[in-house]
Amino acid sequence: VFTATSDTSYLQNADFTLAATDTLLINEDVTWAVAASASIDIEGAFITNPSEQLVITSAVAGQPHQGFRFEENSSVHLQHTSFLEGGGIKCLTADLILSHSTISDQVTNATTGAALELFEGKAIIDHVVFQNNEMSAISSGANIAAAPQISYCSFLYNDYANQNRPQINLGP
Repeated sequence: VFTATSDTSYLQNADFTLAATDTLLINEDVTWAVAASASIDIEGAFITNPSEQLVITSAVAGQPHQGFRFEENSSVHLQHTSFLEGGGIKCLTADLILSHSTISDQVTNATTGAALELFEGKAIIDHVVFQNNEMSAISSGANIAAAPQISYCSFLYNDYANQNRPQINLGP
């Protein structure tokens, strides 16, 4: 699924699933390029804490990958992580911490209606820049009791598809 293109760059060529019993820890500055047809499904623990930045982007500029899906029982703690040119992030877990990161140039696909779509819990979203996303920056369904703690975030030029959606669009 992965090919090293340099000491700090990796290319994902096909769908990737992190099993519920596994942990993916990225604590170095790397670039993770994802092919347009590929998706990332996290069922286990996904932890990032590079010294500067982990960049997750499309393999070919202008061809966004299919996006991320954090499953219901996954544990996701991300710091200094940039999500660029993807199909959005669908977050089914209540265990999400996203800090000092960027979510930019996310487009909608069959599974997401926002750059970050929440389905439950009290996600912590701190010092995150949401920029140039096709739809809302953060959303949840009208019947979903997601209650994220959002602090010190920037919301710039989201909903460029002109769908009359707010930057943050949460249910009850």
